[in-house]
Amino acid sequence: ITAAAGLVAAAIAAWAGMGYWSLVLGPAVAAVVALGAAWLVVRWTPSRPDFRVESEILSFGANLTGFNLVNFFSRNLDNILIGKYSGAIELGYYDRAYKLLLFPLQNITQPLTRVMVPLLSRIHEDKVRFRDLYVRTNWMLAAVTMPGIAALTLTSEQVVALLFGPRWTAVAPIFAWLGIASLMQSVSSTTGWIFICQGKTKAMFQWGAYSSLTTVAAFVVGLHWGAVGVAAAYAISGYVLRVPVLAVMIHRVGPVTAGDFLIMQGLFIASSLLAWLAYLGLPASLTGQSDLLAVVLALCLDYGLAFVLMAIFPQPRRILLTTLANIARNLR
Repeated sequence: ITAAAGLVAAAIAAWAGMGYWSLVLGPAVAAVVALGAAWLVVRWTPSRPDFRVESEILSFGANLTGFNLVNFFSRNLDNILIGKYSGAIELGYYDRAYKLLLFPLQNITQPLTRVMVPLLSRIHEDKVRFRDLYVRTNWMLAAVTMPGIAALTLTSEQVVALLFGPRWTAVAPIFAWLGIASLMQSVSSTTGWIFICQGKTKAMFQWGAYSSLTTVAAFVVGLHWGAVGVAAAYAISGYVLRVPVLAVMIHRVGPVTAGDFLIMQGLFIASSLLAWLAYLGLPASLTGQSDLLAVVLALCLDYGLAFVLMAIFPQPRRILLTTLANIARNLR
C-alpha cells in the first residue's frame, strides 16, 4: 500500500505538471502512509520522553549512527561529483543505471534485515546456531540474487534497450560496471547483521569509515573518465580494497568466518564466469535474434550453472535441499 500510494502520488503530480517535484512528493506521501499505517496497527501514543540512557546503549547507538552517516555520505558523493564535474546528462545516465540495478537489490535485503536482526539478536549467545542461521540465509540470498545480477550485467545493452529504448544506450556500460560491483553486495550488505546483533557497532563504524574513504577515493580517481569511470573505479576498488578487509573484520568479530563469507560468493562468481563463457559460445544468430531472448538465455545459463555448482559441493547442496524441502512442506 505504501509503495502504491507513493507511485500514484508521483504519477499524478507529474501529470499535473509539477516536474521534478513529483519525485519529491512520491516518497513523502509514501512516508506519511507508512507512518499512519504503523501507528494504526501498533496503537501507540507517545509519552513524555525519558532522557536517561545507559552508557552501553549510548555507545551502541552512537557508533551505529556514525556508520550510517559515513555510509550515506559515501553512497551519495558519486552523484554530487558527477553532477558538478560531468554535467546533468552524465548524472542522468548514472542515476538510471544505479536505480535499475541496485534499488531492486535493496528491496530484497532491507525487508530481510527487518526479520533477521531481531532473530539473530535473540540467539547471539549461541554462536554455533548464529553462524549456521546466517550462513544458510546468505547462501540462499546469494543463490537468488547473484546469478540474476550476473545475467543482467552480461546483457546490459539488451536490458537497457528493452527497458529504456535505443536513446539510452549510454547507460549500458555504467550498468555493466555497477553490476560487477553489486555481485558481492547482496551478501556484503548483510554483514551489518553480524555487527549489530552482537553489539559490535564500534567495529562496524570503523569498517564504515574505511569503506567510505576508499569509496570516495575511487570516485575521485574515476571521475576523470566521467560516469563510466566512476562506476568502474567503484567496482574495481570494491574487489581490491573493501571485500578482503571486510572478510578479515568479520572473521575477527566471529562467529562467521572469512571463509564462510568468501566461499559462498566465490561459488556464484565462478558460475557467473562459466555462464559468461557459455554465452559467448552461443551462435550470434541466436543471441542477436532479439534482446528479450538474449536476456532470457543469459538468465537460464547463470541460474542453471549456479544450481549445478551448488549441487556439486556438500554445504550448498545440503542447504539447497533443506530449503526446497521446507518450501514443498509449506505448500502442502
